[in-house]
Amino acid sequence: MDGDGNDYCDTLERVARRAAKSRALPQQGEYGGDWGPPPAYDDDDDDDELTEEENAAAFRNATSMCVDRGICLESERLEFNKRQGTVIARAAFEVYAIDGDLNEFVDTLRRSVATI
Repeated sequence: MDGDGNDYCDTLERVARRAAKSRALPQQGEYGGDWGPPPAYDDDDDDDELTEEENAAAFRNATSMCVDRGICLESERLEFNKRQGTVIARAAFEVYAIDGDLNEFVDTLRRSVATI
């Protein structure tokens, strides 16, 4: 496997580990990220889980924010949104909801698009 393939596998492993850990939100500044989790994310009560429509809207909002902040291109955003229902995209979004790292979110989505 080449370097990009190894990096992709490493990213997927990190996504899986983070998704499997506690879903408690980090305290302010705990991860040093510039952006926090999507405002719709609330882990205080499992009964308050987002509907599919809310999850889809939050995913689209996150990818739009990535374009607005210059992290990805509009053409990439459109491709990411087409694939938002995939396991990798869902896991990447779940990790973003925990750590607020838009750069890692986009990196994982780019790698998933590149492998298909």
